[in-house]
Amino acid sequence: MDEHFELFERGLRLNSAQRKDIVTKFKGVGNSLYAEFYSGGDSSSKRLKIGSHGKKTELQSEDGDLDMIFKISQETLSQYKAHQSNGPAELLRRARERLEVSYSHASTQHKVWGKVVLIEFATGYNVEVLPCFEESNGTFTIPNTENGGTWDCYDPRAEMDNIKRSNDETGITRRMIRMTKHWNNQTGHTIKSYIIENLVVAFLDAEYNGQDWSELTEGFFEWLPYQVDAGLSDDALSRIGSAQVRIEKARDYELNEDYISACDQWRIVFRSEFPTYDETLVIVRQLEQKFPSDTEEWIEDRYPVQIDTSLSFNIDSTVKHEGWRVASSFRDALNALSGKLPKSAKVEFRAVIDNASSYNFRWKVRNLSLEAQKKGKLRGAIEQPTSTQSIYKDGTAFEGTHYVECYAIKNGVVVARKKQFVPIGEN
Repeated sequence: MDEHFELFERGLRLNSAQRKDIVTKFKGVGNSLYAEFYSGGDSSSKRLKIGSHGKKTELQSEDGDLDMIFKISQETLSQYKAHQSNGPAELLRRARERLEVSYSHASTQHKVWGKVVLIEFATGYNVEVLPCFEESNGTFTIPNTENGGTWDCYDPRAEMDNIKRSNDETGITRRMIRMTKHWNNQTGHTIKSYIIENLVVAFLDAEYNGQDWSELTEGFFEWLPYQVDAGLSDDALSRIGSAQVRIEKARDYELNEDYISACDQWRIVFRSEFPTYDETLVIVRQLEQKFPSDTEEWIEDRYPVQIDTSLSFNIDSTVKHEGWRVASSFRDALNALSGKLPKSAKVEFRAVIDNASSYNFRWKVRNLSLEAQKKGKLRGAIEQPTSTQSIYKDGTAFEGTHYVECYAIKNGVVVARKKQFVPIGEN
């Protein structure tokens, strides 16, 4: 089941558009404040991501903010500490006014919010920026506008370093946090994100010894109710108990090699983001590890994936080859040629789904053979045909195993996907 968990987790990560939005706003806000508080140079050394983006535990579907620090100088800190009125409020007001100039369009709003300046954008991530001073020990002196204004000590790096340490040791900490946070978000946000992060790290420190994903997840949910220091609410414990029942069923099905039913139970725990059972995933995972491609792309990086199991989606193919009087169906061609297509054949793949005109389609071709590897043609890019999106045309060039995968997209979400293997022999 590991390959299904890995596909599930990959779909939880930020897509390329979200990453671009984060980078643009992180740099833009930093540059704006740098121009206000410094002269010369650039802002790269003065900004720091904190929160889930700083810990690299963010989710694609999360309606969160980009939390960031902007580092002010000792001189600026002293200036506002000497203020007769609320110095923290005056510092945040100055930062807000600068950002109002830089982001003056009507689609943004700017607020002072306790310890931060909040910039609300019409699209993409909002930004919460905390202007503060970095002490020599790596902690920060931060403004707090409440109760007449105070200067507090803040240490965001402690949590970030702890997660990085755990992830370096296990290789899975951030992935497990993302999966657990997704479960939490789907069941009512009953546990705060930072508590989930701390619990995952503590569990892995105590219990991880190389278990596979399903066994590890079962162990984690069995362990959770006993963590009394975490202060889990009765509602959270109830939801954990409900998940335990489904996870136990999923594990029983898996141990009895009923993987379809196991995935159905995992989909109840994690909702539709968890994939339905696909027996080809094991084969593909092994081949991709054997023949890694530098150009491979993942549909989860571009679109949310929520497979609609009620849809009937297939790939219909025809094959043409020199000397053949008429094109043959893919199945007939394989039967006539001992299960392998010849090199230099032409294959037309067609997406078959009801009301095809209401979908957009993307295609991926992945070569998984030694010959393709030697010639640098392992491929793996996500492609959009220039003419009819539901049709993809390609040729057979390299001996070995290959596959074509099609994705049906509706309203910006991948709702169906289908993979077809293309075995190729010698001429």
